[in-house]
Amino acid sequence: MDDPGPAPGVRRRTAILHIGMEKTGTTTLQQALARSSDALRQGGFRYPLLGAGNAHAALVARAKTRGDEADLPALAGRRADESRAAFDARIDAELAREVAAHPDATFILSSEHASSRLNHPPCIRQLKAVLDRHFDDIRICVYLRRWDRMALSAYSTFVQNGLASLAPFQHFRGTSYLDYAGMLARWAAVFGPTRMQVAIFERSKLAGGSIVPDFAARFGLPTLDERRDANASLDFDDLRALALINRLLEERNLPNASAIRAHIIAGLRKSNGPIPIAPDKARHFNRYHADQAETIRALYFPERPSLFDDDYSAYRAPDEPAAVNWQMTAGKLVEALNGVLGGSPAPLSP
Repeated sequence: MDDPGPAPGVRRRTAILHIGMEKTGTTTLQQALARSSDALRQGGFRYPLLGAGNAHAALVARAKTRGDEADLPALAGRRADESRAAFDARIDAELAREVAAHPDATFILSSEHASSRLNHPPCIRQLKAVLDRHFDDIRICVYLRRWDRMALSAYSTFVQNGLASLAPFQHFRGTSYLDYAGMLARWAAVFGPTRMQVAIFERSKLAGGSIVPDFAARFGLPTLDERRDANASLDFDDLRALALINRLLEERNLPNASAIRAHIIAGLRKSNGPIPIAPDKARHFNRYHADQAETIRALYFPERPSLFDDDYSAYRAPDEPAAVNWQMTAGKLVEALNGVLGGSPAPLSP
């Protein structure tokens, strides 16, 4: 049952909690919110500073089970010599000071890690308990991206962090990372289904064609200071070469693997061209998620014939079966090793 709210005559304090998902323009939105503090203040909104950076990973770390934080402490600004109890107390105090200093503002809180890291109901309940101390009305906002597009975007990030897989769709198939229906159900169970604001991350479905004006329109925010970039993706063939190098680095267990990888990534090509994957492979991957797509559509978008669009023009079937470009892969590895070990790398002749 949803919270009926405060008694008549008692001021209602509202928070908008944006939980992602990852790979849906969250960093762009968070930067725009942080740059727009004056406009937000004049409009009756507050995007506070908590922990570290422009986002609120600190709240996610505050809600995580102790011992299950992974890399969140660094993202959240937890100090090296700070105990978990001291960190929790500091974040609680920072939020309390912010609310006390802006008692009439609607607060906006944002972290994409909320949807990806708070995977168990006790963690979500803990976050709600922290927020319930200050807010009577908490609205959850989440953007969903079509599964194939999410998988390819995440694949790029994961490979740059060491993933050695050459098959992005196979790597993510059946993982909780793409269980949108399960994620939405967990959050709705804790905060209430009527508090959920679910949006589709597709240009044609976003007000202004971007998450920044869309988010502002959804919640009545003033115009935000959005600064778009070209945002070209890394070349897919270069990513596959990096995945092979990751496999080699993993097998050799090299102590300077991260430095080698960083040198290679700096030289990877950007590309806005078609993705060299057959469109039918992307369609098949999305059909695997058809049941949850229908569940989400029926719950949140009953007026739409489908949850996501059916546009696969970004893909093209490769002219030949995917093959490893060993010369390019070896060249990138040699150049990176030279850079890490202090040499002067020279490009290899074709």
